[in-house]
Amino acid sequence: MRLEEVLVTLLVSSMAMAAAVHVLIFSRLRSRHRRVWEGIGRPILFFDLPVRKSREYHDFFKHRGYKTLGDRELNALLWLKKGLFWVYSAVLLLYVAKKL
Repeated sequence: MRLEEVLVTLLVSSMAMAAAVHVLIFSRLRSRHRRVWEGIGRPILFFDLPVRKSREYHDFFKHRGYKTLGDRELNALLWLKKGLFWVYSAVLLLYVAKKL
């Protein structure tokens, strides 16, 4: 398998895993922290947020509001999501560099 094929496979796989983790995060918020989930616009996926709630959504994650919930599993899912973000970002940069 060529390097380019490996990079594309890693990119697609890590993005799919990140999307699945995102769904798990919102599912956990919905089932265990309903008030927070409603406060950020009742999202299922990251692209179905109402425009008026996108600020609350970003503030909740950016300012680490999730840490106040004391939910270790939610924290682990969020760290996994961040890790996957860095993986697919690095793979994308490698892929673009390879193409140049």
